[in-house]
Amino acid sequence: MTADLVAEARSANLLRVAEALGARLKRIGAGEFAGPCPTCGGRDRFSVNVPKGVFNCRGCGVGGDAIRLVRHVAGLDFVEAVERITGGRLCPHDAVPTSEERIAEEARREAEESEQKARSTAKALAMWDEGADPRGTPAERYLASRELNLGIDLAGEVLRWHPERRALMALFRSIATDEPQAIMRLFFDAQGRPFVIIDPDTGKETKDRRFLGPVGGAAIKLDPNADVLGGLFVGEGIETSMTARVLDPPLKPTWALGSNGAIARLPVLPGVEVLSIIRERDEANRAAAEVCGSRWLAAGREVFDVWPNRGNDVNDAIREDAA
Repeated sequence: MTADLVAEARSANLLRVAEALGARLKRIGAGEFAGPCPTCGGRDRFSVNVPKGVFNCRGCGVGGDAIRLVRHVAGLDFVEAVERITGGRLCPHDAVPTSEERIAEEARREAEESEQKARSTAKALAMWDEGADPRGTPAERYLASRELNLGIDLAGEVLRWHPERRALMALFRSIATDEPQAIMRLFFDAQGRPFVIIDPDTGKETKDRRFLGPVGGAAIKLDPNADVLGGLFVGEGIETSMTARVLDPPLKPTWALGSNGAIARLPVLPGVEVLSIIRERDEANRAAAEVCGSRWLAAGREVFDVWPNRGNDVNDAIREDAA
């Protein structure tokens, strides 16, 4: 019975499983769907191939079958994931949940996932190493148009320019270990303008940002760990978070988490007693801030919201002030 349930879970319709976990996907090919990751957000970094029965997230650096998807998104163990998918119960006396075979399978999957993340990180850091000081490039001119300055604390350390790919790159570091693990890229056309795409859900233009490497559990640390001495400001995007640092008074230390999903998942950090969330006026940001704030409050920490006095975010506000 247990083996049958495991087989049933592995052969489940992956699109239905993903949608049940909150994924909103659009068809991109025969049996292929893509959209925001239910864990790390984004626009199209999460994909499902129904005929092959596999998923992949470029942001999290995770992929696999339906069981792996449920484990990853819902935080369940192997047995719980199988039961969630099938609605059945695994027999406690059956060999599958506790056998050496299952342990070996879990170890194999974890090793594959670790190798996949390592390859993705290596590719991201190789591209980062090809980058140069972004000052004097289209990236600096773009940031200046947003009333943002590239200081020596950011240029080369946190932000770089890739001359061949014409991209502004931002470095993600592990929140836990501080090791570099991924990059964000914002691409520019020959005229020095950021590429834009049309959001399929809203119909609005949005900057074409792409992640390379696993961004789960990481942040663009505009200020280093050494500056985080009890309080921390966090925002979603790089522009919003950079804006916080140039306000009067400046809101520092500040990290950009890269997505609303990352805000929602931000763990309570040792030694950080006060968390301030740089808010944006949209539903996704509201929901993420509530989830994050509730976690930190439950841990006995103080949580504050930083709202723009006009516009959708603090960068809108300072640009209106400068106009």
